[in-house]
Amino acid sequence: VCAVSDTLSTSVMATAAEVARETNRLQSEAERLTALLTEIPVATIMINARMSIVRYDGQAADILSAIAPPRPKAPLVDYFYAADLGRAKYRMNKTGGEVAFDLRDKGASKTFSARIKPLEDHGYILLIDVPETHHTPDQARPLVYDFELLNAGEATDIQGSLLSELCFV
Repeated sequence: VCAVSDTLSTSVMATAAEVARETNRLQSEAERLTALLTEIPVATIMINARMSIVRYDGQAADILSAIAPPRPKAPLVDYFYAADLGRAKYRMNKTGGEVAFDLRDKGASKTFSARIKPLEDHGYILLIDVPETHHTPDQARPLVYDFELLNAGEATDIQGSLLSELCFV
């Protein structure tokens, strides 16, 4: 019994050590990918079928924060002019491919060159060209995401939502 117990203990410890090594490796790869994405002068926002934010990178955070606080699950129309988004989405759905368009902020005071393209599964990718004044690769920027939002159900009024279903920043 002692020998079996020792063997099982050793096996469990070896498995835990392997899981820890693999977790560290994946974390390191994620940090490298985030650093690489920060160098590209394109803001990337992943949105679900309801046009709510699922993921955004540091460049997108800079653009969004100039309009309103960036946050996952926020409707894109909280940041950008709804008519611009609607026309682009209509054209994209009609052609089935990427569409380039001018995207104005919600107050229509700034205009960005943007592209929207469908994802294979669900949702879309919104790519915004970052003006030179926004691109500062020496700053550390987060990559924020919640891929569960790709499969989220219908939007509900915040008053009727459970506290555990809300996003906080």
